[in-house]
Amino acid sequence: MQVIYKKDNYITVSFQEKPLHIVFDWSRLAVNLEELKELHMKAYEFVLSKKVKTLIADTSKVKDVLYKECIEWFGNEQVPRLSKVGVKRIITVVPKTALSRITTKSWQGAVEGIELHNADSLEDAIKLII
Repeated sequence: MQVIYKKDNYITVSFQEKPLHIVFDWSRLAVNLEELKELHMKAYEFVLSKKVKTLIADTSKVKDVLYKECIEWFGNEQVPRLSKVGVKRIITVVPKTALSRITTKSWQGAVEGIELHNADSLEDAIKLII
């Protein structure tokens, strides 16, 4: 595992060689748009250089929601960018709280061109790659 980006108290983004993927390990989702862009662009550099096809968003610990402008940026700008460079799937380890699950459904509704999967645990998400 190689840490790509880390902000204490809300996210660690790491690159995994085997199987090849990037994990966004969220503790909370209440980030501003600039922070979201920064962490996603760091991960994007690894997508390009390592030819990563799978991203895992582990949101199992979160209890809050993404801001609307973050959802819109992710769906309208980042997902098309990822799709163009060969990302094939995004797997979400779903949050336990009902409110946070709503956020997951809202951003997943904005995704085109990439397979979306949900998993109950990080272990289950990894199984979807193999």
